[in-house]
Amino acid sequence: MTDEPEIQLYHFQRCPYCEKTRRALRTLHLDYDSHIIDPQDRSKVQEVSGQEQVPVITEGDTVVNDSSEIFEYLDSYHGNGVQIIPERDHERGMAKIFDQYADAVLGPLYYGALKEIDEHGDALDEEGKQALQHSIDEEAGVLNQLLSGQLYLVGASISMADLAVSAFLNRLIEMTNFTIDKRYEHLWDWCNRVKAQLSPQNHG
Repeated sequence: MTDEPEIQLYHFQRCPYCEKTRRALRTLHLDYDSHIIDPQDRSKVQEVSGQEQVPVITEGDTVVNDSSEIFEYLDSYHGNGVQIIPERDHERGMAKIFDQYADAVLGPLYYGALKEIDEHGDALDEEGKQALQHSIDEEAGVLNQLLSGQLYLVGASISMADLAVSAFLNRLIEMTNFTIDKRYEHLWDWCNRVKAQLSPQNHG
């Protein structure tokens, strides 16, 4: 009889920050118990972490909230031969910059696309939707250029940079009516490469 997973994950399904964490767990081949939180009832996550935001992981008496902090924790204690945070100072710094870029730039684009609202919370008209799609295309184009001639965003192996950026793009593609054009072939090849590094989900 196998032991139950010690890692408990409290998360939303649509949340890209939670997808970052799920991708980290899958990259590191870690089993976990899944606790999907109702956005309207956050009492369960508040009970274990003392606050209402997700994602949160617990392991024994350890509680870690914030997707970037979870990256740090998992890399430190569950590397399993895979380093999602590079050792070299330059690559480590670049990986953290990409993580911040995902949160600060791709995050607003994703939530605007998901809710079809502008930065003021007003519903997008057709012109506004076209403008948002243009903004998505611009970011996709930049990432496509960055990935020309290299396998991953930072260094020669998958890192937190790839997990963070791909998580936001994945949620945008799967959860909204907006798209990433197939002409960005380097970006799409990278998305598939990252996906291939993710072990099948294995959680309770």
